[in-house]
Amino acid sequence: MGSLSWIKQWKPIRAVREERCRRHFDSNSGYGAHWGVFGSFAEATASTPSVVGFNRRETAFDFDDRLDRVFPYDYPVLFWLDRIFTSANALLLFDIGGGVGVHYYAYRKYLEYPARLVWKVCEVAQVLDVGRARAEQSKASALRFTSSIEELRASAVDVVLSAGALHYIERPSLWEVVEHAESRPRHILLNKLPLHDGNEFVSLQNIGSGFSPLHVWNRGRFVERFERLGYEAIDVWSVPERTFQLFDDTVKSFSFSGIYLRLRVA
Repeated sequence: MGSLSWIKQWKPIRAVREERCRRHFDSNSGYGAHWGVFGSFAEATASTPSVVGFNRRETAFDFDDRLDRVFPYDYPVLFWLDRIFTSANALLLFDIGGGVGVHYYAYRKYLEYPARLVWKVCEVAQVLDVGRARAEQSKASALRFTSSIEELRASAVDVVLSAGALHYIERPSLWEVVEHAESRPRHILLNKLPLHDGNEFVSLQNIGSGFSPLHVWNRGRFVERFERLGYEAIDVWSVPERTFQLFDDTVKSFSFSGIYLRLRVA
C-alpha cells in the first residue's frame, strides 16, 4: 500500500490523475462532486469559467419529485418538528432554501400543522414566482415567500429550518443574522450540512447546470458560534446520503450532518 500511494503521488502520475478527475468534475457525470480548497467564494468562482449558482428559474423544478415524499435524512427533522408543533398553536417558521415550499408540501403528510402556522420560504428571486404560483394553485395559504434572509432580524421567528442550502450562502451567515435579530428563534433545525473535524474552507460543487461555491465548516466551531448566542445542541445526526470528497485527499471524505439547536430558557 505504501508503494501504491507513492506511485499515485509521483508528479507525472498525479498530473494525469488530476486532469482525469477535473474532466469528470466538469462533465455532466460529475454532478454533485466537489473540487478544490479555496479561501473565499471569489477564489473558488475564479477557478471555473461557468459558475451559474442557483438563481435560475429551472431550479424551481429540480425537486418536483420531493413534493409528496420524504427521504431517510428527513426523519430527524420530522421528529423534532412534530414535538415543536405539538406544543404550539401558532408558529412562524423560516425555511432557508426551501425551493417552492418542498418541505411544507412533503411534511404535511406526516405532521399535524398548527392552525395558525406561517411557513415562510427564503429563496433566490428566480424561484419565488414559481413558488407563489404553486402555492396559490394548491391553496397552500400558510406559505409565504421572501428573497431576503435579513427578514429574520425583524420577524418574530419561532423556528428556523434549512436543509441543504445554508453552506451556499456566502454572507451573511445564519449566526450573524440571529445575533442581531430583535427576537432570537427558539428552534434552529439544520440538515445536510458539510461539517467535519478539520479546517474551514470554501470548495466548489458541480450542481448540474454549472458550479457553485460552498462553505465547509469545522463541526466544533460551527456549534460554538451558536452556543455563544445562547443555544445548545440538542441533537446531531449523520446524513450518509451526502458525502464530501476531494481528488487530492487534502480533506478526508466525510458524511454531511444535521443538527437541532434550541435557545436556552433563562
